Amino acid sequence: RASIDQYKSQQRVLFFDDLLNKLDQALQGEGRGKLIERIRKRYPLAMIDEFQDTDPVQYRIFNTIYNGCSDCGLFMIGDPKQAIYSFRGADIFTYMQARRDTEAEAGHFTLGVNWRSHSSLVGMINRLFTRADSPFIYDRDIAFQEVAPAGRADKSALTIDGAEVEPMVAWFVPLTEENKSGKTITKKWAGVNVSDGCASEIARLLNLGVEKRALLGETSLAARDIAVLVRNRYEADDIRQALARVEVNSITISRDSVFDTEEARELSHLLRAVAEPGNAVLLRTALATRLLGWSAEQIHDLGEDEGGWDEKAAAFHAYHAIWRDHGFMQMLYQLMRSEGIVGALLALPEGERRMTNLLQLAELAQVESRSLPGIENLLRWLADERELAGEDNNCGDEQQLRLESDENLVQIVTIHKSKGMEYPLVFLPFIWSSRKTTDKGIIKFHDEHEHRLHADLGSEQRDEHVQLAERERLAEDLRLLYVALTRAQQRCYFSWGQFNGAADSAMAWLLHQSTSVDGSIQCIMEQLENENIRSALQSLNDADENSGTGAYLQVITLPQESVVFQQDDRLVEQSQASRFTGKIEQSWQMTSFSGLTAGMKHDYRIDIPDFDPQDAQADEAQPQQAVTSRFSFPRGALAGECLHSILEELDFTQAIGESAAQMIARKLDHFGFDESWTGVVSEWMQSILDTHLDNDASLNLGMIGNQQRFVEMEFHYPLVGLTTDGLDGILEQLASFHSDQPRLNFNPVNGMMKGFIDLIFEHQGRFYVADYKSNHLGDSFDHYQREALQSAIGEHRYDLQYLVYTVALHRYLQQRLPDYDYDKNFGGVYYLFLRGMDRERGADRGVYYDRPGSALINKLDRLFAGEKSCV
Repeated sequence: RASIDQYKSQQRVLFFDDLLNKLDQALQGEGRGKLIERIRKRYPLAMIDEFQDTDPVQYRIFNTIYNGCSDCGLFMIGDPKQAIYSFRGADIFTYMQARRDTEAEAGHFTLGVNWRSHSSLVGMINRLFTRADSPFIYDRDIAFQEVAPAGRADKSALTIDGAEVEPMVAWFVPLTEENKSGKTITKKWAGVNVSDGCASEIARLLNLGVEKRALLGETSLAARDIAVLVRNRYEADDIRQALARVEVNSITISRDSVFDTEEARELSHLLRAVAEPGNAVLLRTALATRLLGWSAEQIHDLGEDEGGWDEKAAAFHAYHAIWRDHGFMQMLYQLMRSEGIVGALLALPEGERRMTNLLQLAELAQVESRSLPGIENLLRWLADERELAGEDNNCGDEQQLRLESDENLVQIVTIHKSKGMEYPLVFLPFIWSSRKTTDKGIIKFHDEHEHRLHADLGSEQRDEHVQLAERERLAEDLRLLYVALTRAQQRCYFSWGQFNGAADSAMAWLLHQSTSVDGSIQCIMEQLENENIRSALQSLNDADENSGTGAYLQVITLPQESVVFQQDDRLVEQSQASRFTGKIEQSWQMTSFSGLTAGMKHDYRIDIPDFDPQDAQADEAQPQQAVTSRFSFPRGALAGECLHSILEELDFTQAIGESAAQMIARKLDHFGFDESWTGVVSEWMQSILDTHLDNDASLNLGMIGNQQRFVEMEFHYPLVGLTTDGLDGILEQLASFHSDQPRLNFNPVNGMMKGFIDLIFEHQGRFYVADYKSNHLGDSFDHYQREALQSAIGEHRYDLQYLVYTVALHRYLQQRLPDYDYDKNFGGVYYLFLRGMDRERGADRGVYYDRPGSALINKLDRLFAGEKSCV
């Protein structure tokens, strides 16, 4: 932790946790009094919602600020019965400490009314939790207090054929020869049969809703009114498949990672085949995925067809080239179009879900590809993410599975995700599922006195610590059960029986307690027979002596008959999509230099500015190239990215010493080049920094300090009605223009011009644009004279590129510099062909300079703004 803190300090970065920790440290250090006083003055009252999800640092901060201040107030609002986020760092023991700290001041207030649920359902939950001793384990700090119903939900009560129904249903599943393994019902049997029973009941209710026999108030029950709450993706998959079997459409809302899906695994196989298109095994594996959908017979026949195999292999070689030269996303979209992936996926069961997963994975991979150039780096990243996704509760928000639809569907939701939500009907098919603490690995627990978190790596008290950890696990499962039950507004279903794991579950603790001789409370479910378990359920209906109320819980057997949902054909026939009659403007777009030049007759460009068509195979040949000089340094886009990255990080004013050489070695390794290039590249970089950029020898990069430069400036500016003729008309006014240059050919553009400028620097009051080019023009410095550079500029239309950059800087300086004047403040454009730059030869080799006239730039500026008269 100390090393991480030191590194972040050096990099000058702060994460969210650092904001808390820094404030906590300041409140405990010197000068704390003034800081506390200023915070109290600015925020005399603080109200913290969901305080049960606090942690020691957060509580210590607020306690330090407000404790003992008679003119201030701290209100901590929370329900400890709903503290279920320990995996995120929430610490129920911190809440318990806060509660104890405020006991002496009688500072406890309770909200005693439930506004969500029907009165009878509130009564049922009261009964379930009051019948058990220690319903939340930690009696002193988390007691169950009965709440009164507000009655608001009673107005939209669930009725079937005009009669209100019991608020809770228990499907009792007896232990039989068919479903048992040893003394419990197997999870495999339950995964199928409980799911099918749950799905059939949902289909039955929806059929009644279609017939207007099942109503919520006066509204027919619909799929959107039903939620199935589960613990994990595997339970969700069982329910989703069961619902599909009875033709009920559903949607899954969970915290699961998209990297822990079949689509992530298959995308990995597919990308491996693209990365190594000559590998027949990888290609066959890719074809066998659901993404491509080839059968074993088709793959066999392809192997027997030499011409067909060569054609498919050639296609994957083409995908590889697109990925290498134009980036990941362009490759994937081309592959999806050519291989018919969209149609293949959507035709599968849960096709919309699969398509959503694939597109989310593609988006995440594209984001990573910007910081991880190179095919192999992206594959390694995907493998790492897939491995990490197997860890429980480990994914960030951007990785969580996205909703595939917003239709009227049954919702399958993880209990954690459902917190704060409410649903008319809730199904809990696997509420008996549990995961008991074992003595394997690291045991995390809180001590019983100070409630501090500990980790047991193998102490003599390990057995005792395992018991404490198990106690914490059961306590959190009880809180999770409470959250699940209280999501329902009208009715809640759950299954119960001697399932494998049920004896360690929260529901077993509430239903099947016994007091031992020493007075301790135990769960005795494992010792019970079918009759005893069913009797415990039925006992929840024993009438209260004072209230005289009747049954709250309906105990029935698991539905056996499969009921299929029958759509209302009349509604389907009457439904018709609305017809859109408006007009959508389709000419607006985001474009770039590459976008404007994409339609040229001779198309050599790519967003990475150093692409050379002669280098098409250069990246693949890199490992065999000899380490001799800058001219033999690998060619291609990856090499250009590596050199750019080195120049971005270099301090121009410092000589290339040990630390710079280490950085260069690290960059070479990052981009996949051999470390033996370090000496050549280090000397090369020093020569670049020492090369004079003008004939007066008054300027080189080595003079430019970090405060005088802006690296990789991103820009966006608007384009209005830009046409080929209009732009060509202005470009022909360039002194360097030649009639044989490739001509532009693009559709009229309305939108935004975007791009990145490698380097902007200031020298003696003037601002310059610089762009690095790693193009290989030849193996001697004479190949990088002015005429050769002029030819490369024209062939690749870099003249247009630097005019786009110049307009961006021109507009930027207009906004930032008082009394800005182009002729006075703009110094010009340097296109630095890195392989040709040499300290001995100066500006005569590798350095291309131009300073477009102010009249030309002003015309171009007005043209981009939509003014036609400037042409």
